[in-house]
Amino acid sequence: MLQLDQVGLDERFFDLGGHSLLLARVRAELERATGRAIAIVELFRHPTIRSLAAHLGGATAQPAMHASPTPRTTQSADSRAIAIVGMAGRFPGAASVDALWDALVAGRELISFFTREQLEAAGIDPALVQNPRFVPAIGVMPDAMCFDAAFFGYSPREARLLDPQQRVLLEVAWAALEHAGYAPRGVEGSVGVFAGCEVPRYWLERLGTPGGPLSIEEYEVGFGNMNDTLATRVSYELGLRGPAFTVQTACSTSLVAVHVACQNLIIGECNVALAGGAVVMPPDRLGHVSEGGSVVAPDGHCRPFDADAQGIVGGNGVGLVVLKRLADAVADGDTIHAVIHATAINNDGARKVGFTAPSVSGQCEVIERALAVAGVEPAQIGLVEAHGTATRLGDPIEVAALTQAYRRRTAARAFCALGSIKGNIGHLGAAAGVTGLIKAALALAREAIPPTLHFRAANPELALDESPFFVNSDTVTWPKSHVPRFAAVSSFGVGGTNAHAILSEAPASPATVPSRSVQLLVLSAQSPGALTAGAARLADALSRPGAPALPERRPHSRPRPFAPAAPPGSDRPRRRRGSARPAGSRSGPPGRGRRRRQAAADRVPVPRRRHPVGRHGPRALFWRSSLPRRVRRRRRPLRSRARPRTSGTCSTPPTPTRPPANCCDPRASCRRSSAANTPWPGE
Repeated sequence: MLQLDQVGLDERFFDLGGHSLLLARVRAELERATGRAIAIVELFRHPTIRSLAAHLGGATAQPAMHASPTPRTTQSADSRAIAIVGMAGRFPGAASVDALWDALVAGRELISFFTREQLEAAGIDPALVQNPRFVPAIGVMPDAMCFDAAFFGYSPREARLLDPQQRVLLEVAWAALEHAGYAPRGVEGSVGVFAGCEVPRYWLERLGTPGGPLSIEEYEVGFGNMNDTLATRVSYELGLRGPAFTVQTACSTSLVAVHVACQNLIIGECNVALAGGAVVMPPDRLGHVSEGGSVVAPDGHCRPFDADAQGIVGGNGVGLVVLKRLADAVADGDTIHAVIHATAINNDGARKVGFTAPSVSGQCEVIERALAVAGVEPAQIGLVEAHGTATRLGDPIEVAALTQAYRRRTAARAFCALGSIKGNIGHLGAAAGVTGLIKAALALAREAIPPTLHFRAANPELALDESPFFVNSDTVTWPKSHVPRFAAVSSFGVGGTNAHAILSEAPASPATVPSRSVQLLVLSAQSPGALTAGAARLADALSRPGAPALPERRPHSRPRPFAPAAPPGSDRPRRRRGSARPAGSRSGPPGRGRRRRQAAADRVPVPRRRHPVGRHGPRALFWRSSLPRRVRRRRRPLRSRARPRTSGTCSTPPTPTRPPANCCDPRASCRRSSAANTPWPGE
């Protein structure tokens, strides 16, 4: 099969040039020769001729290296608990975490498919478009190539030289801290940043490196694109003084980053941590070529654990979580979405058929270690968000490792849901692990387990009927009870670095004293349009079940309307007032006296204090709308600190027309305006 004259007894199949399709043929020949059924997983457990012959001959002894070491820790489980207090991200077809959850619960596929006309308009090579093996499917992230450069103080030229992965990670880092209730540039204490990304294809395919002696511009391009500066750039721009370094372990990068962040929090290196990853491919990367032995799906659909699973689909995305020690989060009154009780990482070593292949023993070991650190029994786990790549060999190996780890502690069957978000959004590479973590945290917080998309019948190689797991094809309610609920998340990287995390539901919130029936919310943004959009998002968030509290930690910007809102459970309905004036409307205030009379009637104080001043944005008047309509002009000019603009979208497939000013790639079709002009190389 390998077309080799000689093969050593201890040489691994994949290292000799084998792949998954050939391995299936090897199994068929062995079954014919031995007259017995051989599970494909056994060929991965015994990667050499010597070890496989010993196994088929009846040897049962396992090498000592396969034993799972007992973790050494002197800290209690409570002292190691880490709270997820904020999260943010942009995913294929979903511009926010809430949009992603809505799509998961609805069972929607967010992979984009493109027509021949769209591909040609995007400038794709006609020869590639006509290739019968080309699959025009990929997970497209909104606004992937857009960047609010002026907000972060970048010139158009600097933004042009910056890797899109670093740009989107910076914007999402700001959003994640705001979601946690913290001012991005005003977090007290030490804040760490731990993140990773994919290969900087923007640098390799778009900018390139000129020949000859090194120039200043080449240094600038390097610092704007090399992975080394990914985390440190976020720390610099947001003024975060904790540890900051890039993590790179291929597909497990972002969950390993979460592990490193948790360890830094436990030992006290930082008080708050940002952890996650980003993947942004070039805008003309609108599909893949399906070849024999590859791991990509020939029809563009990812079917985890299904009998028809044929591989993955690529995707773009970015995700970050904000972490704090649980005791600190409870003491500070933070909104806790879930609690991480343990994380563990390891590497497969040489215990597999090849460098890129997975290992049953390596995955089983990291799962057992995480369970031991958390002090949680497998029977307590209600959801495993798996790596779930939907490959013919990857899924059986992962389920075999999970089953082996769980079977050492329980004999129960079909008590734990097994899921993978890749069926909805594809494989996000370096951002895949944190995306799975966000899904598991949302499942705990919102008391539901989303379906695994495209699942019809289980892959027979999984042996699910004999395992502790089941795959749900519909949304399953997962309500709170007197017994704590737990979930687990796996992420495995090419090269063998494995990561596993154990989560639980958030602790019950302490009872609060009754407050006024109407609360005053002060909103701010950089522009009237952004303010209107932000007010709409806030109103939508407050209308959701279990709306969180709103701690007053964020500095204010212009304009600032007042919006009265009734708390949950109040008889008085919430009113959406004080919206910013739309662009093009008159700029002067319509009146003053009525506002004060109305404020006095509603017993709402009018703040007089001066608010923190940001380093970005010109001096401008502070506008504050009245309680129903009136506004009053503040007489002192103030500078403002703002949040990035989020209005508008970037859509793909891109068009060959020139992009608007704030888009950093000429092939992206953007529909939002900006005063800055970001030229493309060569213009």
